[in-house]
Amino acid sequence: LVGAGPASLACAGRLALYGHEAVIYEKRALPGGLNTTGVAAYKLSTAAALREVEFIQALGVEVRTGVEIGADVSAAELLERHGTYRRLWAR
Repeated sequence: LVGAGPASLACAGRLALYGHEAVIYEKRALPGGLNTTGVAAYKLSTAAALREVEFIQALGVEVRTGVEIGADVSAAELLERHGTYRRLWAR
């Protein structure tokens, strides 16, 4: 998954629960998207948002931060690393 915001975290968590490998690539240093960096602290603290990320990681999801798609890794490289989707699209 590209971007470690709430949608990718939810998707990755569900995939992990179904027994699939899930890897999230995030260009920022901290995962969590706007929950981590954009919500006012009195509404949702950064620590609380990061606890949610830790919960998803505990399900077996790998989060790779500091990786920008297109600059650090290309879409083609992602397909090569995680070839399941490439095989599905080849049908």
